Amino acid sequence: MIALIQNKSRLRLMAMVMLGLSWIWTMYLQGILSGTLAFGAYTMGFFSLVVLLWPYRYFQWKQLTVILLLSLFFELFVF
Repeated sequence: MIALIQNKSRLRLMAMVMLGLSWIWTMYLQGILSGTLAFGAYTMGFFSLVVLLWPYRYFQWKQLTVILLLSLFFELFVF
């Protein structure tokens, strides 16, 4: 676990791969629309990790700005 924390780019890639696989698997099990809506719920859970990890200074302001803009884009234009 400590090795993953030290290599943040590898950890981010693993998190994105797992999130993408969960989206594909949910779309396969529940259909395209239900899977996409479930993925939206998973994404909201993922973004709540930002709140939980902030006291540990895991994220920086630039990263949080990008996450905020992406979440606003998905909320307003995709969903």
